Amino acid sequence: MGSERRSQPRRTEPLEADVVEDIADAIGDARQLREIGSLFLDGLDRSREELERGLACRDLALLERVGHRLRGSSTTFGALTLGGLGERLEDAAGAGHEALAYALARGLLREIPLAARELHGHLLGVR
Repeated sequence: MGSERRSQPRRTEPLEADVVEDIADAIGDARQLREIGSLFLDGLDRSREELERGLACRDLALLERVGHRLRGSSTTFGALTLGGLGERLEDAAGAGHEALAYALARGLLREIPLAARELHGHLLGVR
């Protein structure tokens, strides 16, 4: 077993299309899928704003909460890179590892628009 660098997740697509398709199949209603997806996208906007505030104020508790929220919601929607970064942010901020938490928060700020754009495309039926 080699050492792993938990701060650098394996790069995947911003959004796993098969997960979104599974959600669409389970819901069975395009309108409801768009509504649920819209709620997730709104949550990403809120998370982005809170990440920016957490970085500006050096607020590890806020970054930990945002990481926790992104870990769950992003993984559910197939944004696995986003979810993995959220999990690592939650862990780093919770443990007081400032430099790592700030680096992960900046990574999330880069990743959020990618996942949002991809999901928006799926919701519109356009890739």
